[in-house]
Amino acid sequence: MMSSFLQPAIAATATQEFFSVAITIRNRWGEGNVFLGIPLAQIEMVERLSLSLICPIPHMPPAFRGVRQQRGSLIWVIDLGVLLGLPVVKGQFSQSQPALMLTSGSHRVTCLVSHLQGIVAQGSRVLRPVPQLVLSQRRLIQGILPDPQNPLAILNLEALWATLKGQANFPETR
Repeated sequence: MMSSFLQPAIAATATQEFFSVAITIRNRWGEGNVFLGIPLAQIEMVERLSLSLICPIPHMPPAFRGVRQQRGSLIWVIDLGVLLGLPVVKGQFSQSQPALMLTSGSHRVTCLVSHLQGIVAQGSRVLRPVPQLVLSQRRLIQGILPDPQNPLAILNLEALWATLKGQANFPETR
């Protein structure tokens, strides 16, 4: 029988990591940023997307900016702030915009954001409940990761995919 001090140490569970992005909003109090955390495991690519590469599709909900070509496939491009129902500030005279390509199985979508912040580890911090939000936002936000400078609203990607599939005229992508 092996004594406990000779047994190999059990690796600590990996901490979840998020990519932090900001959505610039304007409301009655002025301009500011809403910080979102997107699970790193479902991010395929981070880039600055030239807006001239987006082909608009008529009669789509406002959050759907159109499609783009990526490696021989058409990928939907959505404005993440608009999808969340935030009063977003549109970039003025900008020819490119920060974007993340998200994947879930064979599905991919490009999300436009205002700013790319970087990778944040959850560490020992526990997600806090979502404050009072409208139903569509509450479904898409899984919790708040506390941070003294920029608390992160953690995006619920399962709810995001369900919302996209539920939008009018949004076809299954494979």
